[in-house]
Amino acid sequence: MTTVAEQTWRGLVNQVRYALAYVRQPDEATAQVFAQRMIERRVFPSGPQAYLDGLAQAAQAPQLIEAPTPGGPDEATLRAFCGQIVAHLRHARATTYADGWPPERFTQLPARDWPWASAPVTAVVAAGLHEVSARTWRIFEFSHSPEGTTAVLVLRLRTGEVVALVVPPGPSLADRRRTMLKVLDGDPATAVASFAELTGFPADSIVPPDAVTPNPPGPAAPLRGELEAFRLFIAQGRLFRVDTGTPFDTRLGTTLRPGPERAIYVMDSQANVYASLVETIGEFHHSSLLAGRPAAGAGEMVVHDGRLVEISGRSATYPMSHASLDVVLSALAADGLVTSDVVVHRG
Repeated sequence: MTTVAEQTWRGLVNQVRYALAYVRQPDEATAQVFAQRMIERRVFPSGPQAYLDGLAQAAQAPQLIEAPTPGGPDEATLRAFCGQIVAHLRHARATTYADGWPPERFTQLPARDWPWASAPVTAVVAAGLHEVSARTWRIFEFSHSPEGTTAVLVLRLRTGEVVALVVPPGPSLADRRRTMLKVLDGDPATAVASFAELTGFPADSIVPPDAVTPNPPGPAAPLRGELEAFRLFIAQGRLFRVDTGTPFDTRLGTTLRPGPERAIYVMDSQANVYASLVETIGEFHHSSLLAGRPAAGAGEMVVHDGRLVEISGRSATYPMSHASLDVVLSALAADGLVTSDVVVHRG
């Protein structure tokens, strides 16, 4: 009979196994990256002490892998890798975090429990939902109405205040390049200052609402459907965001695989491409970008100012063949994306 403790550590070990689908060979450097992300609660959401306790318990178990996965690590490799993570977490706890693990910067709260829609706007952030998401490592919720789809993210800041980040559906692309910050609990001035410090937004990018010039209605239709918020389109040989019309850029992105800042992407059967700068184990993956529907292609990409730099077919939820990656590249090129100098990772 499986105990609650075993269920807990097996769940954490399975998170590590899932992340290793992106890693060609587990090594010490990768274990250190995983440990740091656990401390930051970035990608690995359960918190450093949970991983330290769970993986240490797993090390005492006679068997970590109940059902091997094709191409995944074997028992000995996984056991050694989990031991390396534990060693890095213990070292960090004994040195850098001797007084305790750093508190979580943001705690996401259910939007339905807070009056975000009726609350007044405290400040306006000069960034759309994807940059805010990347800086908070959280995925927005979506509220649907006849006017379109509103993106909302309710967070309790490390300093205690509760804020709502709200991106309305339109009526112009310029409107969706701004995020309304609403303080729902706590001192407004303290909340705005804390939000800026915790996210790293420059001070001049967060301004009072009366300092913002209204945008005239533009040619864009209101955003309808949450998947549309993640869709990309191709113009002038580059990738752009549908929701804002701005060039796609992955330099704030964090995926499961260590290395340069990336985004996860999927391509559907109609060659539509969707991408996210945030990936979180157990919460948001490739399959989230298609609401679980089948994909024609999936993986990771590096994009700078709309220009595709690197692409892979690495995905734990949609394993791709080399031929599938070729299909993705051909479809992108057929739509006008410049792919001649793209680095393609097939391993």
